[in-house]
Amino acid sequence: MKRESSPLSHSKNGGFTLLELLAAVAILAILSALLFGAFDQASKAWLRAENNVETSQQARTALQIFSREISQAILFTNPPPMLRGGPNWVTFVAPLGSSPPDAVITYQFQPSPINGLYVLYRSVNTNGFTGSIPSSPPGVQDDCIIAENLLEVSFSNTVNGVAWAPRAYAGGAAYPRAVSLTMKVIDSRTVSKLNVPGADRAMILNAGVQAYSVKVYLPSR
Repeated sequence: MKRESSPLSHSKNGGFTLLELLAAVAILAILSALLFGAFDQASKAWLRAENNVETSQQARTALQIFSREISQAILFTNPPPMLRGGPNWVTFVAPLGSSPPDAVITYQFQPSPINGLYVLYRSVNTNGFTGSIPSSPPGVQDDCIIAENLLEVSFSNTVNGVAWAPRAYAGGAAYPRAVSLTMKVIDSRTVSKLNVPGADRAMILNAGVQAYSVKVYLPSR
C-alpha cells in the first residue's frame, strides 16, 4: 500500500512545509515588533531632543538679554529710584549706547489670552531716562515678546529673598543686591496637546516643562 505524505513533512522537491511557514511568520512578527518598538523609542527621543533645543534656545536667549542689561543697571543710593519692580515686573535704567544714552528698560510677564500660559515682555523707553522711572510697568505690545509658553515666571530679589516687594528698594534707601528671573518653559508640541479635548493637562505639563533661572548681581553703588 502506498503511504500518503503528511502536509507537515518535507516535500520531495525541497519546498517548505506549513509548520515551517508558520514558524517563519511568527519569527518575522516578533522581529517586526522589536524593530517597531526600537524605532518608536528612537523617534520619541528625537522629538524630546528637538523640544529641549527649542525651549532651551528661547529661555537662554531671554535670560542672556536680561542678564546683560540688568547687570549694567545704573543705581543711586538716594532717590529718585533707578530700579523698581513687583511680583511680575522690573524696571531699571541702563546704558544702551543710544541717544539719549540711558534708557528705561522694563521686563514684565502677563497671562496669554490664547492658552492661559505666561508671556514675558521686554520694552524700552526710547525717550531715555528723564529723572525718574514709573512706579508701575507700561502696557505691553505683541512685538515686545521675548519668551512665551511659560508655565511659571517670577522675579525675586535680595530685599525680602522670596518675591519682589511692591517697591523695588527697601524703604526707598537700599537696592537689592541681586535680582533673579526664573521661568518654566513649555515647548510648542506640548502646548498643542493641551488644546486636545479631554487632555490630561497635569500629566502633559509634567512631561513637557523645562525650568531655567538666572541670578544677576547688581553693580555696586
